[in-house]
Amino acid sequence: MMAMDIHKTRFEAVEICGVPALFTVERVRRSELPNGIYVYDMQTSEEDWSQPCLLACHITVEHYGTVLTGQRIDLPESGYRDLTADDFSWPSSTDRPTIAEFAQRHGLHIKPRCHAKTVPTR
Repeated sequence: MMAMDIHKTRFEAVEICGVPALFTVERVRRSELPNGIYVYDMQTSEEDWSQPCLLACHITVEHYGTVLTGQRIDLPESGYRDLTADDFSWPSSTDRPTIAEFAQRHGLHIKPRCHAKTVPTR
């Protein structure tokens, strides 16, 4: 699997549970996302692979795709939220912003993550 460049990738603009979001069928490395972006995975049911049926912070099996949002989506205490057909939609099939374009459009203040493993000492 080739790693995506999270900052150059054009995602599909979608809506999840009434929240504007970005969508990809790929798994996204959480450590590469800027601060201020929330990430959720969606799962399909074994019976119907064409629609997501579950939203969670991490899905291991029957992965439908990943959504990135600028606001937190409430999940029940179980950590999994059931989705209906109306909970996930593509308002436009041609809208494909980058994370930076999405953040600017929605007034999000995102910051790059600090990847320093140690602090230099003197």
